[in-house]
Amino acid sequence: MYIIWPFALPRIKDFFNNKENKDNWKLISYKKQWLVSGAESLALICEKEQIKLGKEVNILIPSYFCGQSLKYLRYLGIDIIFYNVKENLSPDYEELDDLFNIKKINIMVHVHYFGKIMSQQNSRDFCDKNDIVLIEDCAHIIHPSSSNIWVGDYLFFSPHKHFPVKNGSILYSKNDLKSEIIRRNMTFPYMWYVKNIAKKTLLSFKKIYKTSSQEILFSNTTIKPTYRQPSFKEINHLDNLTNNLLEIIEIKKQNFEKLKKLLESYDGWSLLVDFQREDVPYIIGMKCCDIDMMKKRFNSLAKQGCPVMIWPDLSIELKKDIDRYSEDISRVKNTIFFFIHHQLEIDKYMKDVQSAMNNE
Repeated sequence: MYIIWPFALPRIKDFFNNKENKDNWKLISYKKQWLVSGAESLALICEKEQIKLGKEVNILIPSYFCGQSLKYLRYLGIDIIFYNVKENLSPDYEELDDLFNIKKINIMVHVHYFGKIMSQQNSRDFCDKNDIVLIEDCAHIIHPSSSNIWVGDYLFFSPHKHFPVKNGSILYSKNDLKSEIIRRNMTFPYMWYVKNIAKKTLLSFKKIYKTSSQEILFSNTTIKPTYRQPSFKEINHLDNLTNNLLEIIEIKKQNFEKLKKLLESYDGWSLLVDFQREDVPYIIGMKCCDIDMMKKRFNSLAKQGCPVMIWPDLSIELKKDIDRYSEDISRVKNTIFFFIHHQLEIDKYMKDVQSAMNNE
């Protein structure tokens, strides 16, 4: 009997494997600031740019984007302008030119999806030509060392998505990040770690994972940002976890290759993202040929207790022009995501996936 968790959980031994205490998150030519989440990193950038320009700013964000991550921008009253991405998830630069001709743009977000480094030089050129601040959203990238080329004025990573920690986002800037709006460090979330260590170490029975809904969601959450930093203890813990970064990356790549081979052996769907050898996949998206196939397979996997999900919850603002964003809605409705984190018991996970697929 066993449990399949969709994300990595903290383990007692992780707190006793402390090696040399060093900063594993330095990035040459950039200054860094720890925050709680990528959403707050995005909000901090916008607020700093507003202060710098002395006026309200607007921001270009891909329409295929997590709606909940915009909750702080809504509170700040940031004018959000959505742009479409192509089938390969790269920006549609012809549309970007059209949008800029209609309205002066202050900030652009370029997203690296699901662990794939999405070529960003064209975004850099577009921003340079039009005097726009470029943000690289690296929330799905495991670590800055995943690429030798970063061109954004700002970058932000979300280590809490990849490692067993509660809080943790790193904002990088080419300019000074000191700001009076950044608050003090949080206290260490002891209870969160105790509860999740208990999940990992004490529960030995098979648990049917409650799979997320297959229905597409639109988020309109609005929350005031706090700009809190993780506790020093949590930051140090994350530094220690990344002492084994190369080993973790190798495990994730192996999990990806194994699961990819199994999933591609079934007709009716294909990989959403074409990963390259240097990429470190975060999750695997399988895009079904139609919504009926997606529902059939999603229900079969959920019945088997396999952790799967749909992503993202789109922004509520997209509902104002459903036709324009129909490709994003279709992409969400037809895609099932599978997990490949480094703690995953991949052979057991694949066994359950295979059982569900054979019984669909």
